[in-house]
Amino acid sequence: MLLVSRRYLGVVNNLSISNLIKSAQSAFLNTLSKAIDYNTPIGELRSHILIRFVLTPALSASPELLKMAMNNKNHRVREQAACNINAPSEVLEKGITDEDSTVRCRTAGHPNASVAILEKAMADEEYFVRVVAVRNLNATPEIFEMALKDRCWAVRKEVSFNPNASAELAEKSGVEMDLFADIDDHENLDVPVSILEMASADVSYHNRYSAVSHPNATAAILKIGLTDTLSIVREAAALHRNATPEVLELAMADKHVSVRWAAVRNTNATVTLLERAMADEGWIVRYAAAGSPKATPEILEKAITDCDESVREAAAGNPKAAPGILTLGIADSSSCVRWAAARNRNAPVGMLEELRAHENEPASSSYEIRVVEMVSALRNTPNS
Repeated sequence: MLLVSRRYLGVVNNLSISNLIKSAQSAFLNTLSKAIDYNTPIGELRSHILIRFVLTPALSASPELLKMAMNNKNHRVREQAACNINAPSEVLEKGITDEDSTVRCRTAGHPNASVAILEKAMADEEYFVRVVAVRNLNATPEIFEMALKDRCWAVRKEVSFNPNASAELAEKSGVEMDLFADIDDHENLDVPVSILEMASADVSYHNRYSAVSHPNATAAILKIGLTDTLSIVREAAALHRNATPEVLELAMADKHVSVRWAAVRNTNATVTLLERAMADEGWIVRYAAAGSPKATPEILEKAITDCDESVREAAAGNPKAAPGILTLGIADSSSCVRWAAARNRNAPVGMLEELRAHENEPASSSYEIRVVEMVSALRNTPNS
C-alpha cells in the first residue's frame, strides 16, 4: 500500500495489520481534510479521492474518520459522511444542523437517525428535509402527527407511505391526498373549506393558486391569497366571485398593478372602489374602471379627459356613456377614441357614417395594440 510511510513500516512488527490500516486511513483522511481552497484543481482532486475511496457507503469508514469528515469545508464530503452506514450519533447530530440542505437531507434519511434528530428535521425550513424525515422508518407517531400539521402537502402525504404509520393516520393522509387532487377540478363542489384553507398556505404555488381559484373559496381564504408572494395567486384572489368589498379593498392596496386591475374587474367591485381606481397610477387599472358597467357619469367624465389614450377609449365605448361624453370622444385627438365614441350605441344618428366619410377605421383598438406590445416585450426578455 503506497500510503504506508516508513514510520509505519518501522513498527509493523508491533502493530496488527488492521491497526496499521486504520492508522494509515486516519493519516490519509487528516491530510485530505486540511483547510484548503476547494476551488483549486488540487482541492477538487482531494475531495474526489476522499469521497470515492474513503467515505462511500460501500466502504467501512471508521467513526473517527467520519467525525473528521464532518469538519471538511466541502459539502459533498460532509454529505457522504452523513449518509455513511457507520455514521455515529455525533456525526448525525452535527449533520442535521449543517448549513447545506443536502447534508441535512441525508442525515434525516439515515437508518440510525434518532427521534431527536428527526424532530429537528421536522423543523427544517426546507420541505424536502421534512419529507425525508417522515419517510424514515424510525419515525414515531409523534413525527407523523407533526407531518400531518405541516404546511406542505408533500410532507403530509408521506405519512400514508410509511409502513409504520397507524391505519388511522395513514387513512387521514390518504383522504387528504384524494381531496387535494380534487382542488384543481372547479366543478367539484364537494371539496371542504378545510382542505382549501390548508392548500392556500401550502408550499406549492400550484396548490395555493388552485385553492384561491376554487368556487368554494371563502373570503378568509381569499385574504390569505392576497398575502401570497406570487402576484398570480393574489390576482386570482382579487378576481374571485366570492371576494367581498373588504377583500377588494385589500387588493387595491397591492403593489402589483395586475392585482389592482383584477379587483376593479371583479363584478363585486363597488362604485367607491371604481372612483379610487381612477386615481391609480396604472393606466390599465383606470382602463378597467372606465369600461366597467358600474361606472357612474362622474367616473366617465373623469375618464374621457384622462391623459392615457386607452382610458379615454374605454370611457367612449362604455354603454353608459352619455351624449356629452361621446361629444368629447368624437373630438379626441386619437382615432381609436373617436371610433369608440362613434360606435357607441348611445351615439347620435349619423355620427358613425360621418366619421367613416372622413377617415379610415383603425384595425385594432389602442388597448389591443398595447397588449400585443406587452406580450412581445415579455417574449423578447431574456430569462433571468
